[in-house]
Amino acid sequence: MLSASLSLVATAKDQHKAEKPYDLVLKETRITFDNTEELMQLKMPLLVRDLGVREVGHIDFRTGLSLVWDGKEYEFNMRTGITGTGPSKILPRTTWGTWVNLARYDVPKSALGAGKHTIAVRDKFAESNTLILFIENVDG
Repeated sequence: MLSASLSLVATAKDQHKAEKPYDLVLKETRITFDNTEELMQLKMPLLVRDLGVREVGHIDFRTGLSLVWDGKEYEFNMRTGITGTGPSKILPRTTWGTWVNLARYDVPKSALGAGKHTIAVRDKFAESNTLILFIENVDG
């Protein structure tokens, strides 16, 4: 009986470690863009829903976020700097709103051709929903 009890405690502890600290929700109502330049200027709303599992620092979160464009991951470009205002820490059990801009990631122009594309964001703890976008023209 004792060994079974210890096994259950270890399992519960391991499950707590595996919990993600937050949800990421990427939002955008517009799905069609006239050209790539228009898309590069867009700031897509991103909600970070802190689940109270661990402390989340604002700067670490921003620089650790990657953009997933058509299934390929692109890291945050540190040369673009970190702008915007926000708390130094995302408070437990709260929702924090920020934005994602393609220009802050090293997505090559060749990947931004006309047609249907998918976009999401992720870091080492969580991945957002995936949105579908359309680019009408590449010139322009």
